[in-house]
Amino acid sequence: MSTGTPKGELTADATRRLAKAASRLGAVLYDLDADARVAVLNADTTWRGRTADLIGDATEVAARLWERWAALRDVADQAVAAVDAGHEDRAAALLDAPITLPDGTTRGPFDLADSLAADARRVTDVATQIDEALAAAAALVAEARARLAELEEQAGSYGVADTAAMIAARAAVHHLADQAQVDPAADGLGRDVARELDTADQVISTAADRAKGLPDRLDRAAAQVGELRTLIHDGAAALDLARSKVVVTGGLLQPLDPAIADAEPMGLAPWLERIRAAADRGDVRAAAAGLARWEAVAAVHLDHARTITGANAAPLYRRDELRGLLGALRAKAGAGGLAEDATTARLHDVARDLLYVAPCPLLQAEQAVEAYREHVTGSGGTMTTTTTTTADTDASGDATG
Repeated sequence: MSTGTPKGELTADATRRLAKAASRLGAVLYDLDADARVAVLNADTTWRGRTADLIGDATEVAARLWERWAALRDVADQAVAAVDAGHEDRAAALLDAPITLPDGTTRGPFDLADSLAADARRVTDVATQIDEALAAAAALVAEARARLAELEEQAGSYGVADTAAMIAARAAVHHLADQAQVDPAADGLGRDVARELDTADQVISTAADRAKGLPDRLDRAAAQVGELRTLIHDGAAALDLARSKVVVTGGLLQPLDPAIADAEPMGLAPWLERIRAAADRGDVRAAAAGLARWEAVAAVHLDHARTITGANAAPLYRRDELRGLLGALRAKAGAGGLAEDATTARLHDVARDLLYVAPCPLLQAEQAVEAYREHVTGSGGTMTTTTTTTADTDASGDATG
């Protein structure tokens, strides 16, 4: 004697479960139709990229939900009617028989109910994902636009608004705004715009650093103009003095033209004034770039001017150096008891006469001082340079300038 549940009750219970599942699924599908997030999936938008793949799959599934649900509900209704009429066998047959769907595939009633529930969750999940992606993309665009606006203000202040970095940053933000509308779920959305904004920020920071140091650099540049004027004057004066005081066979250099410092429009002084004017009106980028070029040109002129001044002053400096050496050697001769020696006196007088005549024949004077040194010291070595400032005088005590 069987103690199990009668088959008819089992069939009735299964029928009720299927009917409840169909009813719940109907409510789920109605909720999906009313869900604004799901409506976005069906919006008249040309989705692209990863977003298009997600939405395309979800909308394809959603399009079949109602027709598949209708097939399930029809079987559930028939099974309920059969149970109510006492035809449990017919109800059991309906529950066991596969349901042929509009696309030609077949599913058992309970399998179909589970599949519909899974597909409904799938559509809901995609709708939620797209909704969150749209919100995140909108926030990203707002953040990028706000940062760009801040950079625009700073770039204008430092004169770098039209740099390649700022142009690229604007284009990146514009592209992000467009992409956020059609592919908000894209992997790495906003990565490019962050990089371009960072690059623009670096350019602005560099310009800001330049702006901070610009006043000091301009002041140093003005001092360099003054130094160049002095060097040009000193180089010319040294040349005139060398020509009048010393006979030189070579090594003198033509001084720079004063126009290099002051002539319009490209003299260093007027050029620097234009750079300073650019800085005063806030065009820091142009001022910094112009000053960098100015500094390079000024460095060349200053180096040249120093070389000229040094070269033109060298002959007279060498003459005075030889005078000092001659005086030191005379003192040495006196200390060594050679002061009254005729040869010593003669060699001294020859060197002295050459050094104290204008113009001084420098080469002959060097040779004469070297001959005197060799006699006094008894050495055949090369004459060394002395830094003494002792000035030799002639017999009357007068010194030639």
